[in-house]
Amino acid sequence: MSHQEPDDGDDVMTEENTKQVIDSIEVGRVAHELELRHGRNAPSFAAKLADQAERDGQISGVVFWRSVSASLSPRDAGVEP
Repeated sequence: MSHQEPDDGDDVMTEENTKQVIDSIEVGRVAHELELRHGRNAPSFAAKLADQAERDGQISGVVFWRSVSASLSPRDAGVEP
């Protein structure tokens, strides 16, 4: 058996990076629900929710809803041929 040096802990699950994983799962779940309910209008609906959160001063809501909107937007949006 060879001895391995302990790593610097970059891959250790902490409360902070666990929260990031949970948030990405929640973004995907909510994006799926919006797509089922709003179809092709789902990205703009999520963007409207982000705008409302921004008006209300809810920074975490802005980040969340913009992430949802981005996950619903076509991957080639804004790219010229």
